Amino acid sequence: MEVKARNKSSSLGVICAICSEFYTPYDVIFYSASCGHNFHKVCLTRWLNISLTCPQCRSSCHRDNIRRIYLNFSERREGKGEEPPKVPIQWVPLDYKATKLPKGVVKCGFDNKGNSTYVARVYLNNDLLPASYVAKNKTALCSWDCQAYEFFSEVEVLILTECDLKWVPGTKGSYSSDALQTGYSEDGEVTYTGRGLYDGTVRLGKVHPSHEVMYIPHRGLEVNVPDYEVLVAIPR
Repeated sequence: MEVKARNKSSSLGVICAICSEFYTPYDVIFYSASCGHNFHKVCLTRWLNISLTCPQCRSSCHRDNIRRIYLNFSERREGKGEEPPKVPIQWVPLDYKATKLPKGVVKCGFDNKGNSTYVARVYLNNDLLPASYVAKNKTALCSWDCQAYEFFSEVEVLILTECDLKWVPGTKGSYSSDALQTGYSEDGEVTYTGRGLYDGTVRLGKVHPSHEVMYIPHRGLEVNVPDYEVLVAIPR
Protein backbone atom coordinates (compact mmCIF):
# COMPACT_ATOMS: atom_id res chain seq x y z
CA MET A 1 0.00 0.00 0.00
CA GLU A 2 1.43 3.35 -1.02
CA VAL A 3 1.31 6.11 1.59
CA LYS A 4 1.36 9.70 0.43
CA ALA A 5 4.04 11.82 2.01
CA ARG A 6 3.37 15.02 3.93
CA ASN A 7 5.45 17.52 5.79
CA LYS A 8 6.58 16.18 9.18
CA SER A 9 5.36 19.35 10.90
CA SER A 10 1.76 18.63 9.92
CA SER A 11 1.67 14.99 10.93
CA LEU A 12 3.02 12.53 13.47
CA GLY A 13 2.83 9.55 11.13
CA VAL A 14 -0.69 8.28 11.86
CA ILE A 15 -2.78 7.48 8.78
CA CYS A 16 -6.40 6.85 7.89
CA ALA A 17 -6.67 3.21 6.75
CA ILE A 18 -9.28 4.13 4.13
CA CYS A 19 -7.59 6.95 2.20
CA SER A 20 -3.98 6.31 3.36
CA GLU A 21 -3.54 10.02 4.16
CA PHE A 22 -1.68 11.18 7.27
CA TYR A 23 -3.84 12.89 9.89
CA THR A 24 -3.20 16.59 10.45
CA PRO A 25 -4.18 18.78 13.43
CA TYR A 26 -7.10 20.17 11.42
CA ASP A 27 -8.72 16.87 10.42
CA VAL A 28 -12.01 15.63 11.88
CA ILE A 29 -11.38 12.07 13.03
CA PHE A 30 -13.96 9.50 14.15
CA TYR A 31 -13.55 6.05 15.69
CA SER A 32 -15.69 2.96 16.06
CA ALA A 33 -16.77 2.38 19.66
CA SER A 34 -16.90 -1.34 18.88
CA CYS A 35 -13.25 -1.91 17.95
CA GLY A 36 -11.49 1.46 18.44
CA HIS A 37 -10.17 1.88 14.88
CA ASN A 38 -10.19 5.48 13.68
CA PHE A 39 -10.60 7.18 10.30
CA HIS A 40 -11.32 10.54 8.71
CA LYS A 41 -14.98 11.37 9.31
CA VAL A 42 -15.65 11.84 5.59
CA CYS A 43 -13.99 8.52 4.73
CA LEU A 44 -15.83 6.58 7.43
CA THR A 45 -19.30 7.99 6.72
CA ARG A 46 -18.90 7.23 3.01
CA TRP A 47 -17.84 3.69 3.85
CA LEU A 48 -20.84 3.15 6.15
CA ASN A 49 -23.17 4.00 3.28
CA ILE A 50 -21.91 0.79 1.68
CA SER A 51 -21.16 -1.52 4.59
CA LEU A 52 -21.96 -1.49 8.33
CA THR A 53 -18.57 -2.98 9.22
CA CYS A 54 -15.24 -1.52 10.29
CA PRO A 55 -13.11 -0.94 7.16
CA GLN A 56 -10.05 -2.20 9.02
CA CYS A 57 -11.15 -5.30 10.97
CA ARG A 58 -14.65 -5.92 9.55
CA SER A 59 -16.32 -6.02 12.98
CA SER A 60 -19.81 -4.55 13.30
CA CYS A 61 -19.76 -0.74 12.98
CA HIS A 62 -23.14 0.98 13.00
CA ARG A 63 -23.41 4.67 12.13
CA ASP A 64 -24.79 5.38 15.63
CA ASN A 65 -21.77 3.70 17.19
CA ILE A 66 -19.05 6.07 15.95
CA ARG A 67 -17.71 9.04 17.90
CA ARG A 68 -15.26 11.85 17.39
CA ILE A 69 -11.75 11.50 18.78
CA TYR A 70 -9.27 14.32 19.42
CA LEU A 71 -5.65 13.36 18.78
CA ASN A 72 -2.74 15.12 20.47
CA PHE A 73 -0.36 16.42 17.78
CA SER A 74 2.12 18.03 20.16
CA GLU A 75 5.68 16.74 19.96
CA ARG A 76 6.68 14.13 22.52
CA ARG A 77 9.04 15.48 25.17
CA GLU A 78 11.75 13.31 26.58
CA GLY A 79 12.17 13.46 30.31
CA LYS A 80 12.56 11.20 33.29
CA GLY A 81 9.43 10.59 35.29
CA GLU A 82 7.21 12.36 32.78
CA GLU A 83 3.75 10.83 32.52
CA PRO A 84 1.10 11.35 29.83
CA PRO A 85 -1.76 13.66 30.83
CA LYS A 86 -4.64 11.93 32.57
CA VAL A 87 -8.15 12.17 31.19
CA PRO A 88 -10.49 12.63 34.17
CA ILE A 89 -13.73 11.34 32.59
CA GLN A 90 -13.77 8.61 29.95
CA TRP A 91 -16.25 6.16 28.46
CA VAL A 92 -14.15 3.12 27.59
CA PRO A 93 -15.25 0.14 25.46
CA LEU A 94 -15.29 -2.91 27.72
CA ASP A 95 -12.78 -5.66 27.03
CA TYR A 96 -14.71 -8.87 27.62
CA LYS A 97 -11.52 -10.94 27.50
CA ALA A 98 -10.04 -9.12 30.50
CA THR A 99 -10.20 -10.90 33.86
CA LYS A 100 -10.63 -7.65 35.81
CA LEU A 101 -12.52 -4.41 35.28
CA PRO A 102 -10.43 -1.33 34.44
CA LYS A 103 -9.19 0.86 37.26
CA GLY A 104 -11.55 3.76 37.96
CA VAL A 105 -14.89 2.11 37.17
CA VAL A 106 -17.85 3.45 39.17
CA LYS A 107 -19.56 0.82 41.30
CA CYS A 108 -23.10 1.59 42.41
CA GLY A 109 -26.28 -0.37 43.02
CA PHE A 110 -27.40 -3.92 42.32
CA ASP A 111 -29.42 -5.85 39.78
CA ASN A 112 -32.66 -7.62 40.70
CA LYS A 113 -30.65 -10.67 41.80
CA GLY A 114 -28.42 -8.72 44.19
CA ASN A 115 -25.32 -8.61 41.98
CA SER A 116 -23.19 -5.45 42.09
CA THR A 117 -23.49 -3.10 39.11
CA TYR A 118 -21.25 -0.48 37.51
CA VAL A 119 -22.04 2.70 35.55
CA ALA A 120 -22.12 1.96 31.82
CA ARG A 121 -23.86 2.88 28.58
CA VAL A 122 -24.89 1.13 25.36
CA TYR A 123 -26.19 1.96 21.89
CA LEU A 124 -29.68 0.76 20.98
CA ASN A 125 -31.42 1.80 17.77
CA ASN A 126 -30.82 5.58 17.63
CA ASP A 127 -30.32 6.06 21.37
CA LEU A 128 -27.19 6.11 23.52
CA LEU A 129 -28.56 4.71 26.78
CA PRO A 130 -27.35 4.84 30.39
CA ALA A 131 -26.91 1.25 31.56
CA SER A 132 -25.70 -0.86 34.46
CA TYR A 133 -22.96 -3.44 33.96
CA VAL A 134 -23.14 -6.67 35.97
CA ALA A 135 -19.57 -7.92 36.22
CA LYS A 136 -20.58 -11.35 37.53
CA ASN A 137 -22.56 -12.12 34.37
CA LYS A 138 -20.58 -9.86 31.99
CA THR A 139 -23.91 -8.34 31.01
CA ALA A 140 -25.13 -4.75 30.65
CA LEU A 141 -28.74 -3.93 31.48
CA CYS A 142 -30.73 -1.03 30.04
CA SER A 143 -34.33 -0.13 29.31
CA TRP A 144 -35.98 1.33 26.22
CA ASP A 145 -39.55 1.61 24.95
CA CYS A 146 -41.17 -0.24 27.88
CA GLN A 147 -38.76 -3.19 27.74
CA ALA A 148 -35.52 -4.24 29.42
CA TYR A 149 -32.54 -5.31 27.33
CA GLU A 150 -29.34 -7.25 27.98
CA PHE A 151 -26.09 -6.54 26.14
CA PHE A 152 -23.22 -9.00 25.92
CA SER A 153 -20.96 -6.82 23.73
CA GLU A 154 -20.37 -3.20 22.66
CA VAL A 155 -20.62 -1.83 26.20
CA GLU A 156 -18.83 1.28 27.45
CA VAL A 157 -18.00 1.67 31.15
CA LEU A 158 -17.35 4.97 32.92
CA ILE A 159 -13.74 5.49 34.06
CA LEU A 160 -12.98 8.33 36.47
CA THR A 161 -9.46 9.55 37.26
CA GLU A 162 -8.87 12.12 40.00
CA CYS A 163 -12.53 13.15 40.10
CA ASP A 164 -14.87 13.94 42.95
CA LEU A 165 -18.03 11.88 42.55
CA LYS A 166 -21.37 12.68 44.11
CA TRP A 167 -25.04 11.80 43.69
CA VAL A 168 -27.38 14.81 43.70
CA PRO A 169 -31.10 14.38 44.52
CA GLY A 170 -33.56 14.92 41.67
CA THR A 171 -37.26 14.44 41.10
CA LYS A 172 -39.67 14.30 38.17
CA GLY A 173 -37.00 14.87 35.52
CA SER A 174 -34.88 17.45 37.37
CA TYR A 175 -31.09 17.19 37.44
CA SER A 176 -28.07 19.13 38.70
CA SER A 177 -26.56 21.68 36.29
CA ASP A 178 -23.23 19.84 36.51
CA ALA A 179 -24.70 16.35 36.08
CA LEU A 180 -22.68 14.01 33.86
CA GLN A 181 -24.24 13.76 30.40
CA THR A 182 -24.33 10.03 29.74
CA GLY A 183 -26.41 9.57 26.61
CA TYR A 184 -29.14 10.89 24.36
CA SER A 185 -32.51 9.91 22.94
CA GLU A 186 -33.30 9.49 19.25
CA ASP A 187 -34.52 13.10 19.11
CA GLY A 188 -31.29 14.43 20.64
CA GLU A 189 -32.41 14.95 24.25
CA VAL A 190 -29.60 14.42 26.76
CA THR A 191 -30.12 11.63 29.31
CA TYR A 192 -28.31 11.08 32.60
CA THR A 193 -27.16 8.27 34.87
CA GLY A 194 -29.23 8.07 38.02
CA ARG A 195 -29.74 5.79 40.98
CA GLY A 196 -32.85 5.19 43.03
CA LEU A 197 -34.69 2.73 45.22
CA TYR A 198 -36.90 0.16 43.55
CA ASP A 199 -38.34 -2.85 45.34
CA GLY A 200 -36.05 -2.10 48.28
CA THR A 201 -32.83 -2.14 46.22
CA VAL A 202 -30.60 0.68 44.94
CA ARG A 203 -30.77 0.49 41.15
CA LEU A 204 -28.97 2.35 38.36
CA GLY A 205 -31.15 3.85 35.66
CA LYS A 206 -31.76 6.44 32.95
CA VAL A 207 -32.95 9.92 33.94
CA HIS A 208 -35.08 11.19 31.04
CA PRO A 209 -35.92 14.84 31.83
CA SER A 210 -38.86 15.35 29.46
CA HIS A 211 -40.48 12.12 30.70
CA GLU A 212 -40.10 13.33 34.31
CA VAL A 213 -38.91 9.94 35.63
CA MET A 214 -35.91 7.67 35.96
CA TYR A 215 -36.28 4.44 34.01
CA ILE A 216 -34.97 1.12 35.37
CA PRO A 217 -34.69 -2.30 33.67
CA HIS A 218 -36.46 -4.86 35.85
CA ARG A 219 -37.40 -8.46 35.05
CA GLY A 220 -37.75 -7.85 31.33
CA LEU A 221 -39.67 -4.59 31.67
CA GLU A 222 -38.94 -0.87 31.82
CA VAL A 223 -40.18 0.46 35.16
CA ASN A 224 -39.76 3.97 36.54
CA VAL A 225 -39.45 6.01 39.73
CA PRO A 226 -40.13 9.76 40.19
CA ASP A 227 -37.39 10.33 42.79
CA TYR A 228 -33.70 9.50 42.31
CA GLU A 229 -30.13 10.83 42.51
CA VAL A 230 -28.14 12.00 39.47
CA LEU A 231 -24.44 11.27 38.96
CA VAL A 232 -22.07 14.24 39.08
CA ALA A 233 -18.33 13.86 38.40
CA ILE A 234 -16.06 16.89 38.92
CA PRO A 235 -12.35 16.76 37.92
CA ARG A 236 -10.05 17.89 40.73
